[in-house]
Amino acid sequence: MRLAVISEPGVVEIGRTPDHKVSPGHLLIETHVSGISSGTELMVLDGRLPNIARGFVRYPLVPGYENVGQVVSVGAGVTGFEEGDWVCSEGSPNLPGLQSCWGGHCEQVMAPAKEVFPLPKQISPEHGIFMVLTAVALHGVQRARIGVGDTVVVFGAGVVGLLAAQIARVAGADRVITIDRLTSRIELAKELGTDDTLLVQREGSQARAEVCREVMQMTQNRGADVVIEAAGSPGALDLALRLARGRGTVSVVGAHFEPDYPLDNALMFERELTLRFTIGDPVRDRERLLGLMAAGRLEPAQIITHRLPLEAAPEAYRLFDSREATKVVLTP
Repeated sequence: MRLAVISEPGVVEIGRTPDHKVSPGHLLIETHVSGISSGTELMVLDGRLPNIARGFVRYPLVPGYENVGQVVSVGAGVTGFEEGDWVCSEGSPNLPGLQSCWGGHCEQVMAPAKEVFPLPKQISPEHGIFMVLTAVALHGVQRARIGVGDTVVVFGAGVVGLLAAQIARVAGADRVITIDRLTSRIELAKELGTDDTLLVQREGSQARAEVCREVMQMTQNRGADVVIEAAGSPGALDLALRLARGRGTVSVVGAHFEPDYPLDNALMFERELTLRFTIGDPVRDRERLLGLMAAGRLEPAQIITHRLPLEAAPEAYRLFDSREATKVVLTP
């Protein structure tokens, strides 16, 4: 069985391992498509993921937690699934001779049945790979308490940011402003229907001041009702706090693992800002997300920029690392 392996920091290879034999309580799934998560999996690639940095998980390892395929064998004791069912899973937690960092980029995965859920026939498999990240975006929007008529700024037009922009509109936002450093992502945000965009081409305090001025001009010097910080950097969070109106909310969906952050307490206090962090809950929100997809109100597959065969996994990770891709999916 072929699979993508990160053999050491920065090195992606195509490996082979013996075919799975289904175990009790598990499902054997033939992969149709798996998605690479640009944020988390780049942290796996370079060793920044906390479990790797702390030595709990060691290379070589098999990444990937966005897997959609069909059940080919049902383990003893499993009910509710049949061969041929389309399902979503996070991959194989156990692989012979390898550590799994979810283990989704394989020709086949053997996943615990309790961690697998069916994908309705009317939902595209390419929509299905987004279940985890759409759950992050949805929960971030929910915790932001976006109301009808609100102005929302999305800082960071990666996958979660673009999904949050779509969901903010569903939640009632009247205007969505998307900010990013990459022209390609700004163009994609426009294609997906964001109202206004802002391309940040420089770094530093002067650039941040320019962004603040631009957003204030766009909002008649009021600021945004909600800022969704989807970039996952201290600089982005610092700027997000300055883009929110008085008594506004900053909802953080970008991944932050900094042990400390110099929060501007005076700014938070004087403007009565609310700051919330979100990881998401795909189990809790699954039915709601599937309903939005089935109704055509949420179409995450539009975000896919590259489709590559599994053998091209090294190139897929290079595209992410060089910021040439927003979303890559792999097919066996």
